Amino acid sequence: MRFKLGDKMYYIGSNQMIQQDYGRQELTIFAVDPKTGYVACTTAQGQWLVGVNPRESQPIENPVPQVAQEAS
Repeated sequence: MRFKLGDKMYYIGSNQMIQQDYGRQELTIFAVDPKTGYVACTTAQGQWLVGVNPRESQPIENPVPQVAQEAS
């Protein structure tokens, strides 16, 4: 899977430390290495997760727009 800037994903890899810190958070991609496809992401709180293998991530298909989330 090739990600693009702004795509949303979850970390689903086996690294327990990363899983504990980021496993249940929606991550937004802000950089993609064009050679490897590895990504750098940010959380809603501004934390960075860098060097994520795309095979250790799950894309979030059609995320609910922020406005709709606030309204519900």
